[in-house]
Amino acid sequence: MDFIKPLIEQNKDRYINELIDLLKIPSVSADPKFKEDVLRTAEFVKQKMDDAGLDNTEICPTKGFPIVYGEKIIDNKLLLY
Repeated sequence: MDFIKPLIEQNKDRYINELIDLLKIPSVSADPKFKEDVLRTAEFVKQKMDDAGLDNTEICPTKGFPIVYGEKIIDNKLLLY
């Protein structure tokens, strides 16, 4: 885990800029006029998960707002409960 801090430090500007891009989307879920922005936020998050190398990502529709799901399979033989 010693590699984490240098990795974060090397990519800090990119991480901050990606967070700023996400926060610029006016996705106020309590206000119906922002419905499309909430969906755009879900797409943004899914894309970042894809970019990070997750094995399976999807936007799951619900009666309300979508859920963004992702998984990273490291070992098919290892199951965590």
